[in-house]
Amino acid sequence: VTSGINFKLTNEIKKRAVSSQIVVYPNPFKPQHKYITFSGLDIPTVIKIYTIVGELVKTAKEPDDDGVADGIVQWDAKNDTSKKVASGIYIYVIENDRNEIIKKGKIGIIK
Repeated sequence: VTSGINFKLTNEIKKRAVSSQIVVYPNPFKPQHKYITFSGLDIPTVIKIYTIVGELVKTAKEPDDDGVADGIVQWDAKNDTSKKVASGIYIYVIENDRNEIIKKGKIGIIK
């Protein structure tokens, strides 16, 4: 039983360490910016971006979307059908390859 507790604690510490390495910028996103960058990502990683009411707007993957395994994903503030998203607050959820949430946060879009 003790080893199970140690395993859970070790995994939680690893998730926190990975989470602290992830940087999302610029935030807020303004018209003069080209992309919102997610850096410091593990490979593979999935990023899901939602509206404030929970509607899925965009799913991005590292390394699949750009073909380069560099731990970086750039989002052009467009949805999965390539339309620009509206101004507002969006929620991002970053998951590892085991569907564990590594980091969550908010992104502001100003137009």
